[in-house]
Amino acid sequence: MYFYQVMSKEEKNEITELEKCDFNFVLKHFQSIPKEKTKNKTEGYEFCIWDGCEEKIENFKLEPPGLFMGRGDHPKNGRVKKRIVPEQITINCSRDKIPNPPTGHKWKSVCHNNNVFWLASWEDRVAEKTKYIKLHPSSQIQVGKRDKQKYDIARQLGSKIEEIQKNYYEDLDSSDPMKKESAVALYFIDKLAMRPGNEKNEDNSANTFGCCTLRWEHIRLHEHLDDEYNVVKFDFLGKDYVRYVRTVSVLEKVFKNLEEFRKNNTDKVFSTVNNSTLNKHLNKFMDGLTVKVFRTYNASSTFEAELIKLTNQNCKDDHDEKSLLECHKQANMIAAEKLNHRRSVSQNVSKRRNELHEKAVWIVNESFFLFLLITVIRLLVVINQQVIICIANIFVINLSFCFSLSIFTNNTMN
Repeated sequence: MYFYQVMSKEEKNEITELEKCDFNFVLKHFQSIPKEKTKNKTEGYEFCIWDGCEEKIENFKLEPPGLFMGRGDHPKNGRVKKRIVPEQITINCSRDKIPNPPTGHKWKSVCHNNNVFWLASWEDRVAEKTKYIKLHPSSQIQVGKRDKQKYDIARQLGSKIEEIQKNYYEDLDSSDPMKKESAVALYFIDKLAMRPGNEKNEDNSANTFGCCTLRWEHIRLHEHLDDEYNVVKFDFLGKDYVRYVRTVSVLEKVFKNLEEFRKNNTDKVFSTVNNSTLNKHLNKFMDGLTVKVFRTYNASSTFEAELIKLTNQNCKDDHDEKSLLECHKQANMIAAEKLNHRRSVSQNVSKRRNELHEKAVWIVNESFFLFLLITVIRLLVVINQQVIICIANIFVINLSFCFSLSIFTNNTMN
């Protein structure tokens, strides 16, 4: 149905059943394009001059037209993405270095903002968000400024974390509903490394969720489950439509507060707090501290603790690079699991899976026909045995008859 939304009137009159269209010609066309020819077209666009230095660009090619394929069970999978034209693109560059648009076109706008890291932007009408062409993460300005600032704040949080935890533990017993909700939300964000979640349009069917936007349909409360008490089961779609499924035993005060929140007759678990209120509360402890910093702190502290433990257990020699690398990978996996990171499945894996499925189907079919053939042969052998026995019996009968006839004839003649 999405194709018909972008087809012209003439195309709709000519193409009435899309299922009957053969796209093999299009596929063969793209497969016939030499890779070297495509590479030559991109030469010269991988780098830009930033503050007098040559810096690599992360995504210098615009997304081609095609079908939208989001991560996980994205509700907009299959939507048609139209070609992006210069009239949709905003350029960010120096005043004396404005690039010329393609012949017959013009840029949507040109700006000269030196406080951002992007070179061009456009609106993705399918995903309904602004996309950017930016500097590569390995560029000096990206690594040297943004990452340093992020980890500096996370490092400062390490010196304040006990004070913050003590505060929200005390607020679990507060008579103020807003303080109680803030305490439970911070407990989840701190202990479970859960994303805070942003408020979104209720009419948007593509909503994803985080701690502050959780609904009661996303959690289940169990006073006793599998030899554990005060158990909370989470099941919801997180950022990038990655499913968050986790069962944890929480503090009794946290569990009792959740049961109290459920009596408020609202769809949301937290009806009075959001990102902004939590950030405002956290700024009382440290300037610039936000709920997002907790994930950076959790990831870094978990990785550091696990790396120290694993190296002490498995690495007797500090120069054993192979063992150190293996410990590094294991510590990274443990931190990623805590943060609910999932590696996306590449197209090659999907293709290989389909090939294996087709091979398995072929093996099953061949096995069935082989079994059928063996069964028929066995039946024929049994039948042939019976036929041989029948022929032998007939031969014996005929022989006996002939012998009896001979005796009868001889007696008659005598």
